[in-house]
Amino acid sequence: MPNVRFHLNLNKIDKKGFVPIRAKICAESKARYKTIGKIKKDDWGKKQTVKTGSEKYQEHNARINKTIAELKKNAEELFSYCIANNIDLTIKMVEDFFAGKSTNKKISKITFNGAFEEYLETGKPTKGYNTNRNYKTAKNFYMEFQENTGIKIAFENIDMQLWDEIIKYSYELRCNFLEPDSDKKYRILLQPNTLAKYKNVLVSFLNWATEREYYFGTKHLKFKAPEQNIDIIYLTENELDQLYLHKFESEKLDRVRDVFCLGCYTGLRYSDLNTLNNDHIQNGLIRKKLIKTSKLVEIPILPMTQDIINKYSNSFKTLPTYSDVKLNEYIKECCKEAKINQPYTITKYPGNKRIDITKPKHAFIVVHTARKTFINLAHKYDMPQSLIMDIVGHSEYETFLKYRKYEPEKKKIDMKKAFEDYTHRIQTKKNMKTP
Repeated sequence: MPNVRFHLNLNKIDKKGFVPIRAKICAESKARYKTIGKIKKDDWGKKQTVKTGSEKYQEHNARINKTIAELKKNAEELFSYCIANNIDLTIKMVEDFFAGKSTNKKISKITFNGAFEEYLETGKPTKGYNTNRNYKTAKNFYMEFQENTGIKIAFENIDMQLWDEIIKYSYELRCNFLEPDSDKKYRILLQPNTLAKYKNVLVSFLNWATEREYYFGTKHLKFKAPEQNIDIIYLTENELDQLYLHKFESEKLDRVRDVFCLGCYTGLRYSDLNTLNNDHIQNGLIRKKLIKTSKLVEIPILPMTQDIINKYSNSFKTLPTYSDVKLNEYIKECCKEAKINQPYTITKYPGNKRIDITKPKHAFIVVHTARKTFINLAHKYDMPQSLIMDIVGHSEYETFLKYRKYEPEKKKIDMKKAFEDYTHRIQTKKNMKTP
């Protein structure tokens, strides 16, 4: 059990012979101190109390003893409460206690880690599979942060200083815990957008904890993790043609191409392609509730889409199924064989650094590229944005923009069309003034 100790700080004796008395509490292998008064050195007793002393200092020494007794009593109540409720005493709790801020009413009745587990469990019935998986990944990151840094997260020490430590770990220190030859991806420095996702999960969790009176703070509402604009990777029209029309000798790659291309022609996520079956095909439409959002979408079936569906008509499930990891691996092979291999550069921001990575484009293709390909192909052919968003199930315009990139050639065409009348008028005036 933690304890509070009292001692003289002999390094601070003043000219009149008075020495400060300090209270000391240890937590997280660190000590914090609070000066509670001064006495004559000879008046300090062996039992960490002040002797009565001479008549001149009797009243003064009695007040010091009263302060020691009250501080000891309050500290023991705090320690007993933490033990009874399985709460780790933190440096922040000690600092708040010495500052007079700590009260038992504001100490959580459950640990941060325990509450996070409860949060994930209560969310399983109402959140989609991928959302639950992403929340668990975020939770694992915060567990990893505590394990590697030795900084325990408690509801009582959630403040801007803690968030600063999390940012420093994410952008600078995380790679220090990686063995030189390790391939453990989770230990590399975080991308800003990854930390932003983890921050959003933490804020959501703490709001949930507030509703259950596990957490009583508001500092988490000030946490910031700015996102970076990411490269939008998609197949151009010609690249999609190359892939769709390519003759694969490998049956595996042929099937993977079909799955990917169906995503390119429908905008469906892989979780929805993976669960697509014959019941979803009705009157020239794919009618399906999206796995992630439970939103019902209706997607017109293009001839290319129908050809792929017909190819697997003997099966109840519309398409072959693969794990996300394997499909991402195989689609790279498909695109490589289809010669989608021009040099392509993406920019990453591990921590606070910028890194430009140039590889053949097929090396960057993943299953989610199909959804971005659909959005950009539809935009190129002037499908109304509201219709594109309705088909892919986007309800927020800002989310939609993260998938859409204005192609340079379309920029030229659209800008030329927009300025067509003005260009004609100014050129006419210019020609009239030319002798």
